[in-house]
Amino acid sequence: MAYKPLWVPAVAVATASVLVLLNLVIVLLNFLRAKLNDTQNAISLEAGLRRAGYDPVDFFTDGSAANPSLQLLHLKILRICRPQRVL
Repeated sequence: MAYKPLWVPAVAVATASVLVLLNLVIVLLNFLRAKLNDTQNAISLEAGLRRAGYDPVDFFTDGSAANPSLQLLHLKILRICRPQRVL
């Protein structure tokens, strides 16, 4: 039987725990980036609505079916295409 030094399992456990921690940090940073993007899109949407002549006094996108980036896209499409009717 080959002799294994005692520090080999400790290094393996430390490496695995560092990788798990690094993955957790990456997931949290992606979540934070998504929240910041939604906030930026919500601010841009509200400013775009004001520029279009709408003054949203109590305008909240929290419980809506679409996220603020999709709503901002719809606003841009409506401003560019200017349709006569919307279903």
